Amino acid sequence: MHDEIQPRPPVRPITVVGSVNRDITLRVPHLPRPGETISSAAPIDGLGGKGANQAVAAARLGGQVRLVSAVGEDGAPVLAALRRAGVRVDARTVPTARTGSATVLVDDEGGNVVVVTAGANEHLAPTDVPADVPADGTAGTGGVLVLQLEVPDAVVEHAARSAAPGTVVVLNPAPYRPVPPALLARTDVLVLNETELGLLSGAAEPATVTEAHRLLLSVPRRSGTAVIATLGAEGALLRDDDGVVHAPGITVDAVDTVGAGDTFCGALAVGLARGDALADALVLAVHAATLAVLAPGAQGGMPDETEVRLLMERTGAPAPRRLPTTDPGRG
Repeated sequence: MHDEIQPRPPVRPITVVGSVNRDITLRVPHLPRPGETISSAAPIDGLGGKGANQAVAAARLGGQVRLVSAVGEDGAPVLAALRRAGVRVDARTVPTARTGSATVLVDDEGGNVVVVTAGANEHLAPTDVPADVPADGTAGTGGVLVLQLEVPDAVVEHAARSAAPGTVVVLNPAPYRPVPPALLARTDVLVLNETELGLLSGAAEPATVTEAHRLLLSVPRRSGTAVIATLGAEGALLRDDDGVVHAPGITVDAVDTVGAGDTFCGALAVGLARGDALADALVLAVHAATLAVLAPGAQGGMPDETEVRLLMERTGAPAPRRLPTTDPGRG
């Protein structure tokens, strides 16, 4: 039994500002090529959107979570599902739009492609973000603010700029587009997947941990901030003021990788909310994301804190391995 991985109650609030979608998932034998028609299994309806996914992931792990979002007049069932998941919802209803939607194709290897229609998400406005996000009224300090890019840039920038003092701002720039410098300046933890790491670095998507390590070293970073690269089955890399570390992945038979990245972000937020060191939060996030790929749907496999604790006990939750802070491609 490892005392250091026993569940502990979060001590800081988590606020997610982001998207809510209705998901339709189609299981296909392989991802279609241009012009190809293929058949799918029966569609699976679910709740999605990066904001909703990250909020639900954090709530299942015991986080005290609020989601700031927008839905259409058809959004009541979606909001009810979020509340059942333990998320406090501050949602604007947009009468002229439908709730956002996503069509997800998942192949037999667990790979996926996603097509998103923004819907009401694009109508979220800076004025919809509460002034107290994400303040802890008891302690008088900030909490953890989690942001993505499925809502307008103005909303994301406003939330980061107006966050309470002491807030840890986590930015997951997905779907990727160039991040405004003012937003990066307000970001404490930048979370990238392999594709986003390549795009931000102006290079091809890394195929190995060594390549990802090299690209991570090229990402501009100011003192006091951290950059994380998630690497799927290879775990995740972290670069901060203390250097670079690698939290290894855990081998499993993936069923569906949709939502794994969002589970990682939600779990990372919970670790930070509990006051964990960033490297420890990284290990928690890798274990949670591993469990998320074992069931279909963006939220179908998101684990609770007991499931993550048991997996961490089984693996021993090894500390991340320290890597060089020089380009590994230069010997």
